[in-house]
Order: sequence, then structure tokens, then C-alpha cells
Amino acid sequence: MVLKTRKPTTLIIVVVGFILIGALTLLPRFLLPSPGSNSKSSPPDTSGWQTYQSDKFGFTIRHPQGWIVNDSKFSSSQEILVSAPKSAAIVKINAYFDKSISSEQAVREAVAKIKSQMDADPNITITNYQSDYKNDVGGHIISGSQVINNQNYQFENQGLISPNGRLLLFHGVAKVETANQYLKDITQIIKGFFLN
Repeated sequence: MVLKTRKPTTLIIVVVGFILIGALTLLPRFLLPSPGSNSKSSPPDTSGWQTYQSDKFGFTIRHPQGWIVNDSKFSSSQEILVSAPKSAAIVKINAYFDKSISSEQAVREAVAKIKSQMDADPNITITNYQSDYKNDVGGHIISGSQVINNQNYQFENQGLISPNGRLLLFHGVAKVETANQYLKDITQIIKGFFLN
């Protein structure tokens, strides 16, 4: 007799929630400055920004008015897209769990692998790369240019990886012609992502 087993949907949702929550609790402890940031540069005015809150996964994103949030859940990850009007800029946030990442060495290798993959992508040109490991968290900030569907974009990619297998990756892009308008917003969205 063959027994059919149902996928434990509730368990998957709980696991993804824990992945997201665990990864996000690491965010404030990881203190790499944003590429190109300096003391003379001021953050964008966020007083008129809207708030998107996911009660199910326990996070909040602040974004400029008119931007759209699309929250997708998958069996082993969660993906959130925050898009400017006409997709002139997009921030993609992914939370993953990878049980093979269980040590500082594995974290450092995962960070190096992300950079290596970006280096190998013919549509990406890296202009700035920083990585660090402290307080049991590894991370990176990568910025540069990227071609998507034959259009030129500027990007900022940030990631946090812990030796308990949790990964939180942010990838923000803005069309080159509107990069000056949107790059500060992208950085602010990434920095302003928080748990409820």
C-alpha cells in the first residue's frame, strides 16, 4: 500500500518566516557603509514614504510613494520586489536557508561565490566591492553597472550570510538615465527594511 504524504505547507511557511526573521535580526549588527556613501551625502527625505507591512512574515519596508511591493513566497525562500513607476528602479530582496553554510569558512566561501558569479556575468561590471565578517555574520556590498534586456542600469547588491545557513540578499537597480534620482532611494529602502 502506497501512502500519499501531503506537503507540510504550514511548516514551510514557518521555516521561511524564521529564515527571514533570523536573517533580518543580523542586519543591524552588520555595519558596512554603502558604496559611495560619505559624510557629505544626505539620505533622501523619507517623510512622505509609504509603509508596506507583512504580518505573515513580520517585516516592514518603507518606500517612496508610487512604488509597488510584490511579496512572493516559495518553498525554500521568499522574494520581495519593490518597484518604482515604469520599473525605472527595482529592489529585489531574497531570504534563503542553506544548511551547508555552517561555519565562518563556509560564510566566507559563500560571499566569495556571490562575487565570483557576478564577475563571471557578462552583463555585470563591478566598480566597488567590500566584504567583511564580524559578530558571526559575513556580508558584502557590491556596486556597478548591469545590462538587463538591453538596457543599462546601475546596481547596488548587499548580502548578509550567517553560519546558521541564513542568507539575506538585496539587489537594487536603477536605469542609468534615472540613476541619480533613484540610487539614494534604493539604498534607503535596503537600510530601512526592518522586523515588526
